[in-house]
Amino acid sequence: MHYVVFCFAEKEHAERFKDRFGGDWFNRKAWNDEERAAYMARKGLHKVRGRWVPISKPAGG
Repeated sequence: MHYVVFCFAEKEHAERFKDRFGGDWFNRKAWNDEERAAYMARKGLHKVRGRWVPISKPAGG
């Protein structure tokens, strides 16, 4: 899974873009490692060797 991040100089432009195309707000400076890990886990990802990869489901489950 990949993410594309868009940055805007004006918040109004970002809001119009989000209204049109959807997405999530992301404030990188506000995140610490625990918050980032929790968010990514909710998205079905975890970190392996420095990369975010899909969480594997146990076999037979």
